[in-house]
Amino acid sequence: MEIKGTFLGGGGDHHNYIGVDEATADMVYDVLKGFWTTRENQSEAEIKKIVENYRQSSFHDSMEPVRKKNSALYSARDPDRPFSMIDFGGANGSALYFMTSLFPEESLRYVLVEGFLPFVEDFRQHFPGHRAIHAGAEQFPDMPNTDFGETPLDVFFSSHVLYLIKPVIVRAILERASRLTDTILLADNLKNLHGEMDRENPVVFDYLPENAQVYFSHFFEGYFDDIDFEIVDEFPTQPRAAEMKLGFGVVHARRRG
Repeated sequence: MEIKGTFLGGGGDHHNYIGVDEATADMVYDVLKGFWTTRENQSEAEIKKIVENYRQSSFHDSMEPVRKKNSALYSARDPDRPFSMIDFGGANGSALYFMTSLFPEESLRYVLVEGFLPFVEDFRQHFPGHRAIHAGAEQFPDMPNTDFGETPLDVFFSSHVLYLIKPVIVRAILERASRLTDTILLADNLKNLHGEMDRENPVVFDYLPENAQVYFSHFFEGYFDDIDFEIVDEFPTQPRAAEMKLGFGVVHARRRG
């Protein structure tokens, strides 16, 4: 995929970051959406293997900081009710596999929102006591509260998902999340977290361009300002795959006041 725009930085241990216009952002997003929601280029056997692998993806060494943060949020919960989480783009419940390895399942209320149906079906088979919603990024902002069960929830969580989605939709996702919870926890690309690259225009980076994998780097601080949230913690994480370079991490935001 050829990307035309303004080079903003990168190279070496970091991906290359490029400022682009909205039309280019739309093109990048359409390519990504076509792959991640259908996986038409993968066989049934390949999809089965992917589903099996994702059950354990939260146990990867690179996810240790994410596990610690989720565990801390669990420990700070109201002890008189289950710890409740929306996992946006959570595959087949990778985070819940980890949480149930540490905490009693009855102390958890987990809501999966996932656009790839085989993940949703696998989750429902293994965790019938929890809620799974088959919906994509564009559907989430318009979903009614009743779809999520009792609200508010303790945390909105999303791990390595939002960099696949163009900024205008991510803003809408976080705005909807802000009406469901006071706490947002994201594992994502953080190179543009505070607007270091660009605060006005979409920023993309060359994750694996030969496979048409060009992703977004979001100005999350600005998105949070728009919904009256503030960043209370941020820290880097190590790359979890050979093609992933530095620049990823975790950001924890809370409602102001």
